[in-house]
Amino acid sequence: MSEIGHVDGHDDLSTPRDDVQVEPGAVPWDDRAQSPDHPELAFVQAAGYTAGRPDGPPIWIVIHDMEASETTTRAESTAVYFSDPPDGRNVSSHYCADSNSIVQCVRLRDSAWTVGNRPGNNRGINWELAGFASQTHAQWLDPYGVAMLNLIVPIIQADAAKYRIPLQRRTVAELRAWVPGITSHNDLRLAFGGTTHTDPGANFPWDYFFDLLNQEGEMGSESPETRIHAFNTDSYLYRLHTRNKEVPYVGVDDSLWTGATFDSLFLEAFDQLIADVAALKARPPVQPAPVDAAALAAALAADDAFLDAIATRVSNLLTPEVRDAVADLGEGGAAKVRADAVD
Repeated sequence: MSEIGHVDGHDDLSTPRDDVQVEPGAVPWDDRAQSPDHPELAFVQAAGYTAGRPDGPPIWIVIHDMEASETTTRAESTAVYFSDPPDGRNVSSHYCADSNSIVQCVRLRDSAWTVGNRPGNNRGINWELAGFASQTHAQWLDPYGVAMLNLIVPIIQADAAKYRIPLQRRTVAELRAWVPGITSHNDLRLAFGGTTHTDPGANFPWDYFFDLLNQEGEMGSESPETRIHAFNTDSYLYRLHTRNKEVPYVGVDDSLWTGATFDSLFLEAFDQLIADVAALKARPPVQPAPVDAAALAAALAADDAFLDAIATRVSNLLTPEVRDAVADLGEGGAAKVRADAVD
């Protein structure tokens, strides 16, 4: 197996040799655990990764290939390799995928060592797919490749929704401007350097891949309410941070952002917010459902009976002796009486 991982050194600056030949390590596959991010996936912790996201939450989903043959256990064997690289390389990826399985190797809240440069590692959610950069478009879309691409799409959609990453491919110029979206190892190489790898190759089937991604789960299909809620709880706080660096930003996964600003992105978010508010205002008023008067009366009577029972119990507890004891205890006396009553 050659070139598993396409990853940089521990300091995010070095580039692995292109001719490294490695084989999976000896960690038993039975040592796998359940993914903390996607319970339906297996999880095998990679040995090499950076805890946390030092430059902020992920903004890119990055496609790589493993430069390894298409087998039905390739995801598992690559995950085992990442857990204990026998050649000592500092390598990892968030996900490994083949035609019938996905294995997570690094938590989404942490940075995988996959790209060969700091932006790609610290701001990317990195995917290693079985196959080679030299494959033709038709080879990527053989039954194996089609099965693999269909398998990874729901996880990518879920992660994109969680981190507000648009399901759109970004140009090199957009990557340099820190515009969130979908990208490749090669485009991150062109944008930031630090690596010689060109995967997943010129013939990767982006057309088919994006058709799958946008069938459902695209951010644009979210309701105005969903977008407004996300804007209020996340994007607005970040915009405050961009205007005043003394205002800390805590967003998804409680990561502290100290990176570059994205004014154009959030101006677009404000435009979307305005459009969503207008759309909600334009909706016809919702007619209230008919009220079942008898059911409502019964529910109110039950509530009254419950409250009466509570009031009676409280009254019984607050005897003159209890009141005198609380007065004697002074500050904090009521809390002590409650604690004694519980005991």
